[in-house]
Amino acid sequence: MLSQEELLLHLLALAQNSTHSVELHCAALTLVSRLVVQLVSSNPQGASAVACLGQWGALVCACCSEEQPVEVKLMAAKVLVNCTATVLTSSHLPLGLTTTVSLWRSLFTLLQDEDEDVRDSACDFICNVPASLLSTDVTGASVCPPVALDVGVGLLCRLFELWGQAPAGALALTEWLLGDEGVNYEAVAEEASSLDDEDFLFEKGGLNLWAEPVQWVNLLHRHVHSLLLGFRQSQAPGVPGQDQVHQIQTLSTQAQAQALSSQNALDSLPALPQFCLTMEHARLLLRLQRATLALEVLDRLR
Repeated sequence: MLSQEELLLHLLALAQNSTHSVELHCAALTLVSRLVVQLVSSNPQGASAVACLGQWGALVCACCSEEQPVEVKLMAAKVLVNCTATVLTSSHLPLGLTTTVSLWRSLFTLLQDEDEDVRDSACDFICNVPASLLSTDVTGASVCPPVALDVGVGLLCRLFELWGQAPAGALALTEWLLGDEGVNYEAVAEEASSLDDEDFLFEKGGLNLWAEPVQWVNLLHRHVHSLLLGFRQSQAPGVPGQDQVHQIQTLSTQAQAQALSSQNALDSLPALPQFCLTMEHARLLLRLQRATLALEVLDRLR
């Protein structure tokens, strides 16, 4: 007879190897997730010894990416909702800080998904948050995705404090604040600057696509600022550890490079880019804002 951990490994392998079938993949990951919740519930402090839990976390996070089918994202939302009490908000951090924060990030990704059903499904996590961690006006209430996102980031900051991980949490949020560096903005600007003004058409309607990313950036900055303020007020002055200093320096270098390249790309755009290159101009402004706010946070962490 298989032990609980052996069964977990078997189901995890099935989930990992069944991505060709949405139905089988969702069923397998749902089953393995129920087993994870049961395992963590029965022994929250000993769950960290189960090596494959990190693999489960990575698989759940992969199911939350934008390119996944809606059915997969809906399944992932339900998985995260069902593990909110036992994994995401546990005082024992049964999956460790890194995996737990990644799961929270995936939940926030689903709360901003383009599909309304996915967003609404992800909102249900609030129903499973222990009442002691929520304000009375939110406990047991049904909220819309923007409110759930705001409450969720605030809750994660509260958890960072309870876990004794406020500086590490602030650094994690700063990485989110910097955003994805996958786009070559210098190439975009170079291509744009090589065209004549007559080559551009007005496309102001596309600017609305960037309203939510801007709100997300401002929300992150507001919460990480509050997290650091609370940490400074509750702790005696001290010197950051060596690992933290290294991470601050790495992120600062990245943010400075991002700010410089964004400004250079903006300067390379043709005249009145907000009209003739609306989307590119909005992207670059957002990227510059991300870097500027991240540098501000990192200065506070030094």
